[in-house]
Amino acid sequence: MALLRNLATETYQPTPSYYPTESPHYSINQRVLATLVGLVAFAMPWVMLWAPRQFGICFRDSISHYYYEPFLGIVLLVSLSSIATFLFAYRGQNIWENVLASLAGLGALGVALFPTTGHGCVDQGAFLARAVLELPGQVAPGTTVDPAGAVATFQLFPGVDNVHYISASVLFGFLAWYSFRVFPRVVVSRQTKAGGEKLTGVKATRNVIYYASGTVILLAAATMGINGLATRLLGSTGEWWSAWNMTFWCEAAALWAFGVSWTVKGRLFGLILKDRGE
Repeated sequence: MALLRNLATETYQPTPSYYPTESPHYSINQRVLATLVGLVAFAMPWVMLWAPRQFGICFRDSISHYYYEPFLGIVLLVSLSSIATFLFAYRGQNIWENVLASLAGLGALGVALFPTTGHGCVDQGAFLARAVLELPGQVAPGTTVDPAGAVATFQLFPGVDNVHYISASVLFGFLAWYSFRVFPRVVVSRQTKAGGEKLTGVKATRNVIYYASGTVILLAAATMGINGLATRLLGSTGEWWSAWNMTFWCEAAALWAFGVSWTVKGRLFGLILKDRGE
């Protein structure tokens, strides 16, 4: 009976390595959250690469254009909505980091809910469907037709592509800032060698990954931005950009970098690159 009374009155104390918070109240584990964000972001381009080869569907000009693929459009929406939800829940070390994470969540939702224009598929002769609404053989409200009259493409509302691009810029800007400014931050007691002057090998490795990820995100975003500006000014940047699906590869590179940095920040559920005492 004494044993039962002791068990009934004992308070469970989770291990600090997996639940770093000491609060007795329920809280979301930020490292698990960061890992989930990273894994979803990292997996998304691979799904969009695998599906066209597996099922013989069109390899679209960008990841965003998979909004118009009946099944993969739903995968895109769910993935971006999940990332948005995780970013809303994620908490940094001060109020500004929390606000910026929430703004990034809004950016991810904007990318999901306000699609880019055009179908993004040179092999597709006409607009067939979008993620949640089949439109076979009919013209939807807001549909536009190209000057040649050959291809009908869905448009949610005039200028929706601008909302899409602004949302993507907010999202990728936040991700780059976190990789350069927030993740490399040093906790002297755990992440430096004796004397506090040099980083431990594990922390130095993580910082290299963070800086590399931020650089890739910025280069990918800048490349897409330059192409978009050139297209608006010149009317076209040449067939090579679409022929090589350059927007897709830029978006994929940014998402892979995003996924790697956040998965490393989360230590992949405590399996990799841990500090001493974790």
